Amino acid sequence: MEWSPMPRDEHRISYAVLENGTEVARALVNVRPAPIGPNYQCPSPRDVDVQLEKIEVRIELTRNGQHMGRRTVEALRAAHPGRMYAFAAHDAPGFYRKLGWAEYEHVDGPSRGRSELFVAEN
Repeated sequence: MEWSPMPRDEHRISYAVLENGTEVARALVNVRPAPIGPNYQCPSPRDVDVQLEKIEVRIELTRNGQHMGRRTVEALRAAHPGRMYAFAAHDAPGFYRKLGWAEYEHVDGPSRGRSELFVAEN
């Protein structure tokens, strides 16, 4: 697996993940995100280092046993050490649970329209 970082601006970096010269995944990280606010039931809404804003894996690779999503996140965590978080869309919470990230609910409780917060602690 190789990847190519492409800065979008001074805080956000896009990554193209390649295997054998073919793009297999993309990711977008924010290296200066806002702190996690009081709307989520985190033990302490302290500053974070990196927000994983988006991750996409080619659909045919999502369930083929290569763990491309996991491998991509592990590579991102190695490139951006520290506390990382993501807001999971309605179909992604299972992915972050499998990664072992801590899960936090919104203070108003779960809702269909609300993203769940997942935090990878070091």
